[in-house]
Amino acid sequence: MPLPPPPHPRPGFARIRKEGTVVRGWIDLTVTGEGPASSRVLWSQVISVRAVPRALDPLLAAVARAAYGWAVRRLIDRD
Repeated sequence: MPLPPPPHPRPGFARIRKEGTVVRGWIDLTVTGEGPASSRVLWSQVISVRAVPRALDPLLAAVARAAYGWAVRRLIDRD
């Protein structure tokens, strides 16, 4: 079911935190209305995995971006 846009022109913001024993980090989401039936969702993320060397951060970031992007698109596309 589509949700109506917020009644004010300011963007909405949320931070999702992950504080597990292996995976830690957060995702910042900003939702901006772009018309009566559309919105733009932007996110940035910081993620770390215990025992994974920092040299692998770019690979880890790409995998996390794909996984979270898939999850966010599923949430957005629900009717």
